[in-house]
Amino acid sequence: MKNLLFLFLLVSFYYLGRYFYFRPGVRVAQICPPIEGKLINGESFDLSYLKGKYVLVDFWASWCGPCRKDATTLVSFQKKWNQVQFKNASGLEVLTIGLDHDEPAWKRAIEEDQYDWKYHIRVPEEFKSSLLQTFGVKSIPARILIDPNQNIISVNQSFVSMDELLSAQKSQN
Repeated sequence: MKNLLFLFLLVSFYYLGRYFYFRPGVRVAQICPPIEGKLINGESFDLSYLKGKYVLVDFWASWCGPCRKDATTLVSFQKKWNQVQFKNASGLEVLTIGLDHDEPAWKRAIEEDQYDWKYHIRVPEEFKSSLLQTFGVKSIPARILIDPNQNIISVNQSFVSMDELLSAQKSQN
């Protein structure tokens, strides 16, 4: 009986440890750390450009199976919320941050997955990137939803949960 209890505790600690280790280091209610970089079209980007909109920051990679599997859902999510008038904002933008050292593969994945929005940044250093370290991202996909004041309102929630959050903020017009 003691061996069974010990095994149960060991397995429980293992999964709890994995959960907390792989969870991004940012938290709900904190101000989103700065994000700067070059967009896929070569323009400079600063997250502050999107102040006044909801922003979904999606950390992914062309080589990440679960990321690519979620692509269709991400595209639908973006289309659903991009033009919505909220109580405190107009629309939602998606910012993808690709952990790809292979730029052609990254661009090809954006095209294949029909990521039609313009906010795409590539971090060729992958998990060694200072941006990922700032956010505490240790596994992908990782998603962070930011409100119009650039406060984090969701970390790694499902699309259904993020839908609920955004639905509660829709304008009644």
